[in-house]
Amino acid sequence: MARFRIETVTDPATGLIYTEMYYPENAATPSARTKPIYPSHEAAEADAVKMFQDWAEGLDKQ
Repeated sequence: MARFRIETVTDPATGLIYTEMYYPENAATPSARTKPIYPSHEAAEADAVKMFQDWAEGLDKQ
């Protein structure tokens, strides 16, 4: 099973949260990064997990 890592970061300019997604999980630099649009670390993490779940479900339908 593939593993990835999600880190949430506070944008100092806006105070909002963005996520950095790392694949493979031990990668030194992020594979993807969201814009700082989330009000909390929990919301950012939940949305990132949902994005991966939606993506994986799409693969199952192919």
